[in-house]
Order: sequence, then structure tokens, then C-alpha cells
Amino acid sequence: MSDGVISESFTYSFKFDIHFKFIMVAVVMTATFDEFTEAFIAALVEKGVVVLDPNAERTNQGFERIYELLSARATQANTTEERRWYTRLRNNLAPSNIGTFDYFLAALRSCQLGFASSPNPRYSELSFKVSKPQAEDFLSHIDESLRDAAETAADAFLSKQEEFNKEFAKGGGVDHVYRGHQELTP
Repeated sequence: MSDGVISESFTYSFKFDIHFKFIMVAVVMTATFDEFTEAFIAALVEKGVVVLDPNAERTNQGFERIYELLSARATQANTTEERRWYTRLRNNLAPSNIGTFDYFLAALRSCQLGFASSPNPRYSELSFKVSKPQAEDFLSHIDESLRDAAETAADAFLSKQEEFNKEFAKGGGVDHVYRGHQELTP
């Protein structure tokens, strides 16, 4: 073999790898806010949470934690496309002028028509009628970066919920986080 053939082969291989990586980034970074919301629900269900109280302060604080996480991910992104994707997610999740997460709550509620329960007799609660195996299957079939973003967001949300519950319990109050079909109290 001559050096020219080896170099040419290497060049083609290198160009293919770059093209393949570009395609993967393009697929990942085109996931919509609604797809992120569905993945977030699946991640919550996978972790045992099937009901959220959108009016609870702990829920609002959990959404704030997700907003902070997406902001940090946008800042730390390696590519412009990744930064833009996280920024779009963060902007869609952003709180309103009064500090509530109306757009995200609307996206979660819209999932109740197909991906969650409908009708919901307790409309004030968000009830996700997805089994843990269904959630796991859904997460296993979506892109890894979207899955990572949703699972990290669910972890951030739940960690803030737990912090809130511990602080609330110290003050003598009782608050709860819904998991599965039972309520856990701190």
C-alpha cells in the first residue's frame, strides 16, 4: 500500500465520522418542547411519581430547579446547536411575570389527553396514567440526549421536592410528595 491510499482512506473515514456526528446532533437538537415534556413525564413515572399538584409551592420550586438546570446546560453546551436547544427548552419553561410556570403546566396538562389520564376528576392534580414499564420503554426508544435531559430534569425536580418537604417538616407542617399510588410524608 502506498501512503496516498492510506491517507485517502483515512480522509474518507474522517469525513464520514464528522457527517455522522452532525446528523446525530441535528436529530437530538430538534426535539421539541412537547417531546421534552413527554420524556420528563416518562422519567417521573419511571421514578415512581404519577401525580403532581400544580398548585403546591414545592411543585413551583421543582420547576424553578429545572429552569436553573436548563440554564446551566445551555451555558455549558459544547456546540452552538446544543446551546440553542437548551436555551429554547429553558425559554419555554420560563416562569411568567407572576412567577408561575403556566406554559409548562399547560404542556403537562396537554399530555393528559393521550400520554396521561383523561378525564381527570381531580383536575387540579396532574395524574399520569402511564405504567412504569411503558415509561421505561418510551425512554429506551428516544434519543440518548433527550433522555438524559429529561431524566436529569426529573432528578432535579424531585430533589427540590424532597428539600422542600424536609424544610416544611422542620417547621411543624406536613406536606407530601405523591409517588405511585401512595402518599409519602416526611
